Amino acid sequence: IEVYELRLSPRGSHQSEPHSKGTTETLIVLTGALRMTVGEESFELATGDTIFFNADVPHIYESRSSHPTRLLNVIGYPRT
Repeated sequence: IEVYELRLSPRGSHQSEPHSKGTTETLIVLTGALRMTVGEESFELATGDTIFFNADVPHIYESRSSHPTRLLNVIGYPRT
């Protein structure tokens, strides 16, 4: 498991390539608003919202705020 604090600039975005099969992410929006696109699905999240998803598909984090968006990102890797 890895834990990161992500910071997106206002209206900024980050595209992530698929992780290895079985990898998951849990995101907690600490401040701001986020559109999270996982594969072909998009989700609108606000401060305090959480999302859990399979991260072995392309995924995009997009700030929907006029101020920085901060996220806590917990990545779980499959056991080998």
